[in-house]
Amino acid sequence: MATEMCFMLVEDSELGRLRRNDDNVARVVEERDAGGGLVAFGVNHRNVEIFHFILNGTTAFVGGPCGLFETWLRGDEYPGIRLTDEAFGLDSTGVRTLSDALSMLDDAAIRDRWGEWKTAHGIAKDDDPSFFPECFGFLRELCSRAVNEKQALVWIAG
Repeated sequence: MATEMCFMLVEDSELGRLRRNDDNVARVVEERDAGGGLVAFGVNHRNVEIFHFILNGTTAFVGGPCGLFETWLRGDEYPGIRLTDEAFGLDSTGVRTLSDALSMLDDAAIRDRWGEWKTAHGIAKDDDPSFFPECFGFLRELCSRAVNEKQALVWIAG
């Protein structure tokens, strides 16, 4: 079981080969991890709900490309591309939708939504106010690269 969501880019055509085949997913993850093509940037079981809220502005499930963090919260019900029990994907069209949403979420909006979350959950202390903007910056860059290269996004949610 993964302790952090890990992301990688693949060709759209590779999504079909990965679907419902744990061995293929494990092989590709191992290859990408060895070659530096597997990216993790801080999304884990303790903060995945916060990431979902920051991206979507709601705790409600939204489905679709902007529901990628929902895969950790409700993997069995996620309406997107389910590759295995813990691996999910977005084709290049879905990545473009996610990338568009991320481009509208600047650092100020991220900090505002983090502030809303903290207030709603009685969190007074903020050890690292740059954490969420940096994490979303990584995801924004990854999705932008995927759009430019017309690639799909695969992630493993443990």
